[in-house]
Amino acid sequence: MEAQDPCQSRQRGGSVVPGPEVVEAIHLWLGQKREDGRQRTRMDLALLSGLGESTIKKILNREPVRLETLHRVCETVDFKLRPKHYAKVLVPPDDPPHETTEQAFGAHGQEEVPGAAENTAPPLPPKASNAGPAALPSRRAFLLTSMGVGGLAFGGGYLAARLDIPDEYEQQTQKAHFIMGERSEAAIREAGELYEAARQREPKRPQAYLGLATSLSLLRYYGYEPNYHYDPASGRKSSIALEADKVGSWLRKAEQYSRNDELALCQFYTLRAWVNLLRWEMNNSGSDFDIALLHENNLPARDPHSPASQYATLHQWYSLFLIIKNQRTSDFYESFTEIGRAEGIAPKEPVIPKSLAQRFYYAKAYETALKKLSALVGKEADNPLVHYWLGLAYEQLALQHRHSLPENRKTEQDYFTQARNHLAYASNANQFGHEDYNMLGAYIHACAISGDLKTAQPQWDNLKSRREAWTTWEAQGQKVAPPPSYVSPAALSIAAIGLYDATHQPTWRDKAFDYLRDKALGYLEDAEQEYCSDMLFLSLEPRYESLRKEPRFVQLQNRMSRVWA
Repeated sequence: MEAQDPCQSRQRGGSVVPGPEVVEAIHLWLGQKREDGRQRTRMDLALLSGLGESTIKKILNREPVRLETLHRVCETVDFKLRPKHYAKVLVPPDDPPHETTEQAFGAHGQEEVPGAAENTAPPLPPKASNAGPAALPSRRAFLLTSMGVGGLAFGGGYLAARLDIPDEYEQQTQKAHFIMGERSEAAIREAGELYEAARQREPKRPQAYLGLATSLSLLRYYGYEPNYHYDPASGRKSSIALEADKVGSWLRKAEQYSRNDELALCQFYTLRAWVNLLRWEMNNSGSDFDIALLHENNLPARDPHSPASQYATLHQWYSLFLIIKNQRTSDFYESFTEIGRAEGIAPKEPVIPKSLAQRFYYAKAYETALKKLSALVGKEADNPLVHYWLGLAYEQLALQHRHSLPENRKTEQDYFTQARNHLAYASNANQFGHEDYNMLGAYIHACAISGDLKTAQPQWDNLKSRREAWTTWEAQGQKVAPPPSYVSPAALSIAAIGLYDATHQPTWRDKAFDYLRDKALGYLEDAEQEYCSDMLFLSLEPRYESLRKEPRFVQLQNRMSRVWA
């Protein structure tokens, strides 16, 4: 009678020597190509199976390993392991019990599911709890991303192989990079903690410093942290000076430890260009992007089929720089070319589809943005940023149907319903016990322009009170504990514009019309003073359309044009 199949029993323990059939199956798997067209490596197999590369090498050399270790590798290469494929030995294996996937990389969500059909609204996930960070997408997608392109992560496989970074440091930086790809507040802060742990482990490696600077700059970009310096004595707000800022300190450390390494220097100049973009220094940002591209061109090809471009984040952020710079002319060709390069380099990178959908939204290609996001929502059903861009795309599609034929009015209402649902989820998906105030402004806007003023008005009062708590804390000299979160004036401007636009409807005509217009313009001027990243897209944002002929808005846009130039 045949012995029990270990694939069914999954029993732990036991030292075995792999048979030739196992080695042959592994070599056949390694002989195939990855989804990005490159040859598979032992490191790919190690990461996909949750083991170390040295363990894979021992199996290929037919050295003793644990039975579960062998089973894990065989499962990864789709080989049905049977007792006849290994021999038990009495010598204990050298390799320690490996971590499980959940222990090594954290709990992740379900495997990828097909995206929604073209005319089917993506399903909404259950409301997020406050128990912890949202579940992450498929680990397999992350591993293919990290290993598919060298240097994509700060501390990715290509760089690790060249600098001989310890495995734990490499895993921490790769995990942090992937988590940060979600772009939610909880994910970015969690990634920052991982980068800090990696920095303490290896203080003379540049990747952790680059990651720390990236995480803080992203919190400022998305409005979770203020992007300005406030002087309590004078009450003035100014751009953050890099010489006295954490980001600047981390950048200097990264530059110090990046010398003589082309990839690390490419990452450093890419990040400095991004930081300068957030400081509204377009000339310095463009110069740093040019230097980063030169360093990328100096990277050695890893194989004959390696593309000239090897660092996806460079082209992703350069695409954003170009769409901001060229927004007055609506010339998006260069921007889409760069984001296309990023997608080609890292087709599995979690943040690239979100960035691509953002570009389509600003180019007013809402249906295309919707298709991209509908395919993504199946993989990241609990990601608030995905629902945020879905809500904005549905909202604009609804407005396009507003003045169409009567038979299309049902489509308009369906789109508005989807917009409100997705934005409601995005604004309530915060993991810190309060709403995401920046996305709450978008939800108020969608409710107001769709006629749901009963929901919009109390949420508007709530958002104003949160903003007032922040400004009061600043005015008092920041001597007491700050409010739970910074509230960007850009979020209030969007909410006020939605209520302002709602006054065009005959159901609500009163003095609030002029009041809301002035409030929206005032909040936009505050957003200018606080260097809110939303102001970088002032000419592209369709929700500002009803204010474009206002003199104060024209003056504001002229001032921002000098920034873009």
